Amino acid sequence: RSVSAFLLNRSSDLEIGEIDVLADVSFTQERKGAMLFSKHSMGTENYFLLVDAERNVFDPNDLSTFNGKRIAVNLGSIQETMFKSWEASHGVKTQLVPKSKLTREYGRMLAEGRLDGVIGPGSFEANVSHSTPILHVGSSEYFFAVRLDRADLKADLDNAMDKILISRSEERRVGKECRS
Repeated sequence: RSVSAFLLNRSSDLEIGEIDVLADVSFTQERKGAMLFSKHSMGTENYFLLVDAERNVFDPNDLSTFNGKRIAVNLGSIQETMFKSWEASHGVKTQLVPKSKLTREYGRMLAEGRLDGVIGPGSFEANVSHSTPILHVGSSEYFFAVRLDRADLKADLDNAMDKILISRSEERRVGKECRS
């Protein structure tokens, strides 16, 4: 059965057994004990401070312009952790506006001046109208997550991912030979 990620609390549904596998999950120490992670990552996601291109109040060359600004971030997310770390390491203190999930509502809030920025993945800018990334906050590899009681499924998934990686390597080798 296929379940839309937008209709569920993804990681808790995995933990309670409603679903067996979840894609695009960032590894954290807290999650390590609650789910199994695939041996290989699916990729890397970059996180940015997105602003309304027409109302940008930030100057990345003058970090004091960040102080006191209202920035939305997913509550309890890896983006929140990374942004707080970035703030601390740069001596910046913004007003974090915790949200339960990223939605198109942020575009309206940015355009209306109710928010100054949004922390989100680079792919999210397509959902926030008139937004543009101005600051790279961090990045995280993302994985398949599997229910703790489904080690058999994790093993199958790891074997399949191994085969995909091997075939990609072979394709690159053959491609180089053909170009030579």
